[in-house]
Amino acid sequence: MKQKVNQLLSKVRESKGLQQTVISLIGNFFATGVSAITIILISRVLGPTQFGVFTVAMAVAVILSRVADAGLNATLLKFASDTSNHQKNNALFSYTIKLKLWLTLILAAMGMFSGSLLSRVLHFDQPHLISLAFYLVGFTVWYEQLVTMLQASQRFSQAVAANLSQSLAKLIGISILFLIGLKSSVFAFGWYMIAPVIPVLLFRYFVSPQLKIKLNQDFSLHRQSVLKMAKHSSVAFIAAGLIENVDVLIVQRYLTTYETGLLGGVSRISLMLLMIAYSLGNVLYPRVAQYKDQVNMARYLKKAVFMSVLALAGFLLFIPLSELSIILTIGPEYLAGTPILLILVASSFITLATIPFLALFYVFEKDWYFSVSGIGQLLIVVVGNYLLVPTMGLYGAAWTRFISRVFFFTFTIGLAIYIYRQKYLRAPTTSTET
Repeated sequence: MKQKVNQLLSKVRESKGLQQTVISLIGNFFATGVSAITIILISRVLGPTQFGVFTVAMAVAVILSRVADAGLNATLLKFASDTSNHQKNNALFSYTIKLKLWLTLILAAMGMFSGSLLSRVLHFDQPHLISLAFYLVGFTVWYEQLVTMLQASQRFSQAVAANLSQSLAKLIGISILFLIGLKSSVFAFGWYMIAPVIPVLLFRYFVSPQLKIKLNQDFSLHRQSVLKMAKHSSVAFIAAGLIENVDVLIVQRYLTTYETGLLGGVSRISLMLLMIAYSLGNVLYPRVAQYKDQVNMARYLKKAVFMSVLALAGFLLFIPLSELSIILTIGPEYLAGTPILLILVASSFITLATIPFLALFYVFEKDWYFSVSGIGQLLIVVVGNYLLVPTMGLYGAAWTRFISRVFFFTFTIGLAIYIYRQKYLRAPTTSTET
């Protein structure tokens, strides 16, 4: 056993990619844990009904952040992965920042009238919170831009530090608000949205000295490639935001705010697994994008299969811990949501198992995959929720999400294997592994 451990540690020391993966997963898991503690604190202090109000506002904010991203982060992870070409990366970073600046300004302007309109549609009695989501979503957008630039530059330790700083800011700020008696969904939501600006204000401590942002330069050299991929990745990215949050909005429309809070509470537990999946993806995407030959791709496929099987097996370990996870986190007031939690956690493990194969599409250059997979999941979620929530309640929302993840899993793996065989079956087998 000791020899095996030493061999594993030796592999970690020798493999830069493995080191980056370990640093990113452990660091982001810790940061996600801090964010989870913040949500636990909010859910316990507010209770299911007021937490339902917070959850609706957060769902709107997440969807808006995906709209403002417009798939541009995915383009950075693909096109800015060559860390030696600083001039190209600076241009890509600058161009995506310029586009997001316009998008966030447009959303802020829309917030002046969208709050009351959406509140009527959702039967939600606090339109000012929805308007606040439109005004403050820019802080999240700029934080995610910073982290993506760091990951694209393979500065994974700095990305973890940025993530951890905003997570700690959320926890400390929320704790202070509650200690001084400001125990309301409005104050909790407001600070939760503002906190991500802290690492953005300190961005010079995280980025490379070679990073130079110039918004007025000529972007014609990169505009076409960025927009070509973004028009597909934006569909997938926005669809993912809708998939994860539209059920909350539909539940709010057809059920009660208490039930919305119940769904929001158990969803936060499953969200931790999704954050691990996204962290794994953000490490794998730029790494896999560098693989061009069949030998390295074959090696990676074996690793992808292993990671997927490990993820699916993880759900079996979670089942006996489901009730305990609720009691120790969001509190016994949410125990009625235990069956819902199991379905949602199963969905999250399926997503985690899909990520290693999704990374292959950063090599295959099949940008339409992102659009098709996103639209397919979105159709399942929207139609499923509208059909099932009014009759099945929260179970309808949970099973709809599960079905959408199964579609994502089977479509991604099936298509990835098919394209791999078509692309590399007769390809040269010389290795260029880095």
